[in-house]
Amino acid sequence: METLLLFLHEFQNTNPHHYLSEDDLSMTAGYLNMSFSAVYGVVSYYTMFNLRPRGKHIVRVCHSPVCQMAGSNDTLTTLRAHLGIDVGATTADGVFNGNEKICDTRSATSGFQRLIAFFQRH
Repeated sequence: METLLLFLHEFQNTNPHHYLSEDDLSMTAGYLNMSFSAVYGVVSYYTMFNLRPRGKHIVRVCHSPVCQMAGSNDTLTTLRAHLGIDVGATTADGVFNGNEKICDTRSATSGFQRLIAFFQRH
């Protein structure tokens, strides 16, 4: 499993569009003597892997009830206003991708604070 994950990370990290193509999955399956469906199952399970082109930087916004109460909807509004994208979309320059997730709720506002800090620096 470790070798599979290393291969998948390498393919995704070297792809200019930051995703795993069907060819990447087929080559990995062939080289590791695994079925395509086994490789696909791993890729679709882990949220760190992408099967569609995405931006270089992912802005993940939690949509759990706790984070919504803490202002994650404001983060989505900021994402739309400053980047002109919605969840699942990528900026035209391919730099940013919006994404929803469920966080571990250790810090309900941390994502929002990082996003605001980023825009203050740029």
